[in-house]
Amino acid sequence: MTRWISMFVLLMMLWSCPATQDSDNVRQLRTVRHPHTADLEVSVRRSLEKALAQWSVATQTASTLADEAAAYAKLGKVYLARHFYIPAADAFSIAGQLTTAPPEWHYLEGIALRNAHQPEAALRAFQEARKFGPFGNASYYCAEIMVGLGDIQRARIALDAIPDEPATRAAVQALAGRVARAQTRYADAEVHYREALALQPEATALYGPLAQVVHRQSRRSEARRILKRAGEGTLLTPDAVLEEISRFARDVPYYLDYGQTLMRQRKFLAAAKEFAAAVDLDPGNARARLSYGRALEIIGNFEDARLHYSQALKAQPDFPIAHYFFGSFLERQGQLKAAQHQYAIAVEQDPDYLPPRLLLAHMYFRAGDFATAKEHYLAVSTLQSRHVQARFYAALASLVTGDCITALKVLEEAGKVNPKDASVQEVLARTYAHCADIENRLDLARDIGEQINADRPDSGAAQTLAMVYAAKQEFERAVDFQELALQRASGQEPEFMREALQRYQAGLPPTSDWVIADPDFFPPLLTTTRTP
Repeated sequence: MTRWISMFVLLMMLWSCPATQDSDNVRQLRTVRHPHTADLEVSVRRSLEKALAQWSVATQTASTLADEAAAYAKLGKVYLARHFYIPAADAFSIAGQLTTAPPEWHYLEGIALRNAHQPEAALRAFQEARKFGPFGNASYYCAEIMVGLGDIQRARIALDAIPDEPATRAAVQALAGRVARAQTRYADAEVHYREALALQPEATALYGPLAQVVHRQSRRSEARRILKRAGEGTLLTPDAVLEEISRFARDVPYYLDYGQTLMRQRKFLAAAKEFAAAVDLDPGNARARLSYGRALEIIGNFEDARLHYSQALKAQPDFPIAHYFFGSFLERQGQLKAAQHQYAIAVEQDPDYLPPRLLLAHMYFRAGDFATAKEHYLAVSTLQSRHVQARFYAALASLVTGDCITALKVLEEAGKVNPKDASVQEVLARTYAHCADIENRLDLARDIGEQINADRPDSGAAQTLAMVYAAKQEFERAVDFQELALQRASGQEPEFMREALQRYQAGLPPTSDWVIADPDFFPPLLTTTRTP
């Protein structure tokens, strides 16, 4: 019961803290900088409320005490990163009551209480963190708080326990100067302050206490000169733990936007880290899951990519973009039926979404369902009139289903969009040959075929001319070009080419068998990962 009461109190802070937080915290909240919004305060508050609401729900739905404690700790990190120190300390305290707290939780609780100007409570938290051994700057903060409380003797003992780290050496020297000054050891204090300034010359605020201890040693003229150098430059105290927490001050849109920027720069591993941070902040964000899955797929982590694609769809089932990318992932993994299912869902949810509709049409084409494939290709070409690929395959599917009128129409339109597309011109010539009874353009078909043969003298060009001459009932020339096609195939000719030769030798017109027999005219499978 006590735990649920504590939870209720903490959740109430979500709504009360912007109004009741002390003025220092409100002031700090208002100075947060966010590069993607003009209304800084509103953006920060909305982001905070969303993050807190998400993790507050997580604390209530956790299946074990350990999960609940972890959720409260994450909630505390969100508060701490946004400078709401009392709620942050409460969250870490509750987390520690639910399970054995790691040193990090005690340490962060101490940071929150220190910033909330509760030194005694902060000292207890830092001391708890130190029980596990050196952690972060816990020893330094203990000594600092002891100096502030006037417990100089214990502060000096705590100073001796601080690990010698280059990053914090200047701060430790400055603190040692404070201890020495409090004990009236002015000469020692001077040495420490000068050492701190040598390590961090930009910490000009230290010239003030340095001038005081020099003055105490009766060197008044020197003290006045030193005091003139005093400024506002504060001492830097690097804290790796807090640097990690600072990422919670950023919101999901920031990580997603920056991650997409990195994707466009082809920095996929760095992008994956940004998307991972977004997922960490908001595990139920479908876009974050999708983006992370896409980045993982590109860098080759297929197992985790599949997991995050699935989680994106679990979080938002009506997300056609996620269905499309998951489908393309499955197609690249060779799971064609599952991929087709995802494409179909994407098209059902958004009929105007072209990429999954085009890939779904390819699926039907390769499966031999040319009528359904034609419908999807035509839908794509209707939605995007200059989509040459859709018109190209729509024509092929129309030929197989005996729809010469549609085949001619879409190919001629594709030819107008891109007159230099050799594949379109080749299929157009073959379609004129196959559909001669619909529209007699065999002379034009011959001209196209001869131009293709001049530009690209391969087996396909010779087959095209053979079809045209067979349609013109010039079977002798048709046989010559079909034999040339077989010769150019270099012994790798498929059976349909020999059957076509036999037809021309028998004086029979061309058929559309080449569409379903020639793999060169089938849409390719997705076999490589492409950048979105």
